[in-house]
Amino acid sequence: MNVLITGAFGFIGKNLDSKLQSKGYNVYRTTREDSLTQLATLAQKCDVVVHLAGENRAADVAEFDKNNREYTKDLCDIIKGFGRPIKVLYASSIQAETNSPYGLSKLCAEEALLKLEVDRNIGLKIFRLPNVFGKWSRPNYNSVVDTFCYNINHNLPITINDPFHEINLVYIDDV
Repeated sequence: MNVLITGAFGFIGKNLDSKLQSKGYNVYRTTREDSLTQLATLAQKCDVVVHLAGENRAADVAEFDKNNREYTKDLCDIIKGFGRPIKVLYASSIQAETNSPYGLSKLCAEEALLKLEVDRNIGLKIFRLPNVFGKWSRPNYNSVVDTFCYNINHNLPITINDPFHEINLVYIDDV
């Protein structure tokens, strides 16, 4: 089976790539820095697209819209042109339930994929992931657990805004 991973060099992408290769899948990789032509060429070869590419830390809030909503819309437009069914797995976030710029951009990306599912009857699975942690995560970027451990290990301060707030966690190998 041929699988395309968007965002293949990110935290979840690297872990998924490693797991799929160990199981004998033929894995193609792309990032949002690749051209849409490159994305289309690779996607055309695949049976499954695992859509992980996106923006979770932005210097400018407009980057959330560009790299989550617009990139997903572009991917949907590419898949619409296929004359065959394709499966799409999308890693969204529990933040899609919030009114933050990041959450709204993830929700818009979900909506574009849901529309594609109706229009083209693709096999779609959307996973709203909680806080993911594990190997290859980075402190102060994509894992509160990694940040917490890093700070303790380096004698850096730890900030806990609400000691009674529970967070949901999932280990990368369980994703």
